[in-house]
Amino acid sequence: MNRIFSIMASEFFRPHVQQFQKKGLLLYHRRLMEKYFDFIQYSFDGNVLVCRGKVEDTLYKYKYEFEIRCVAGASPYCKIIEPADIIPSVDIHMYDDHSVCLFFPPDLKWNGMTPLYKLTIPWLFEWIHFYELYLVNGFKWEGRESPFHITEADKDICEDRDD
Repeated sequence: MNRIFSIMASEFFRPHVQQFQKKGLLLYHRRLMEKYFDFIQYSFDGNVLVCRGKVEDTLYKYKYEFEIRCVAGASPYCKIIEPADIIPSVDIHMYDDHSVCLFFPPDLKWNGMTPLYKLTIPWLFEWIHFYELYLVNGFKWEGRESPFHITEADKDICEDRDD
C-alpha cells in the first residue's frame, strides 16, 4: 500500500517541483539583472518574469519603454512599448506586435542558465541604438544581421509553459 501511495504522490507532486525549480531559476536571473540594471522594474506574472524599463538619451529622438518576458529555459520575448508609432518591418528586425529580433535562433540554444543579464538586456539596448542610427542615416540598418530575414514564424513566444 505504501508503494502505491508513493507512486501516486510522486505523480501528483512532480509538476509542483518543476514549477518551483523554474521559479527558482527566474529568481536567480532576476537577482543578477537587479544587480546590473537597477532602473528596470521586475515582477512575476504567474511563472513569467516580467522586466519593464525605460531608456532615454539626450542624443536619441525617442524615449523608449520596453518589456521583456522570460520563461525558464526559453528565449525571452522582448517588446518595444513606446514609442508606439514605430512601423514594424524586417528592415528593423521588428515583428508586427512590436517584439524585436535580437539573435539568430540557430546560433544560441536557450536553457535555464543562459545569462539574461549578459545577453538580452544589452542586446535590447543595442537594438535601440541601431534603430536610432537607422532613423538618421537614411533608413539603413547598421546592426549585425542573421544570414536570413526574420519571419513572423521566427518570433519568440513567451508562454507560461508546463514543460
